Amino acid sequence: MYRDEADWVTEFQTRKAFWTHDGDPKRPHILLNPDYHADGFFDAKLIAEDPGLLNEAASDLVELVQIESSNLINVVDRVVGPALRAGALAHAIALHISQARQHNKSATAKRCLVSCTERKNRNDTSESGFTVFKGVGVRPNELVLVTDDVIVDERKIGLITSAVTTEYGHVAEFMTTLVNRSGCTVINSSRIVALVNRPIPVWKASECPLCRQGSWTLEMGGKTSWDLLNSKC
Repeated sequence: MYRDEADWVTEFQTRKAFWTHDGDPKRPHILLNPDYHADGFFDAKLIAEDPGLLNEAASDLVELVQIESSNLINVVDRVVGPALRAGALAHAIALHISQARQHNKSATAKRCLVSCTERKNRNDTSESGFTVFKGVGVRPNELVLVTDDVIVDERKIGLITSAVTTEYGHVAEFMTTLVNRSGCTVINSSRIVALVNRPIPVWKASECPLCRQGSWTLEMGGKTSWDLLNSKC
C-alpha cells in the first residue's frame, strides 16, 4: 500500500482537492448551486491530472479489494467507470488487476478489460436519465468491477450498474472509488471499497443547518476559495 486512509486524506488536502467543514459556524461552507449547500467537497480532477498519483490510487484500491476478497481480482473480467469522470481510474485499476494476475501463478493469465460509460439526458432535457456505454460495452456474462472517482449517492452509481446489467453483465460484490462521500457502505448489493470514507451531506439551501448556525456559503472555483475555507476564524 502506498498510503492508508489518513495519508490519502492528507494527500488530497495537499492537492486542495478535499475539504470538510469543521463545525465552526464562523467558517464558510460550500455553495453547490443556488438550491443546495454542502459541508465539504472532493475535486477528483485535481487527482486525475497527475497520472503517477492516480496510478498509486488504483494500486491501493486493487490491494484493498484483494484484502476483502482474495479471489475477486482473479475472476473479474472488466472494470467499468464513467468516461468523463473516472475513465482514467478505470483503466489504471484494470491494468493493476492484470499485473496482479501475472504475479499469481494460480490465477488466470487473462487480462482485465475496461469500458467507460456516459450519461444521456431524457427527451433532450437537462435531466440525466440513463447511462450508456461509450465505445465497447460489456459482453454477456462478464463479471464487472464498477468504479467511480467519487461516490455521491446511490442513484448516480446505480445508473452505471444498470448499464452493466442491461448488457447482461454481472456486477461484482465490491465497487471501488477514491472517495466515498455517500454515507453508504453497500449499494445495490455491492460493498464500497474506498481510499477515503467520509460522508459529506448535501442540504437544500432553505434547510441548511450550517446557515442556521451563522455560517456563510462559498462557491468553489475562485483563486482564493481554498484559502478562505482554511483561514483562521
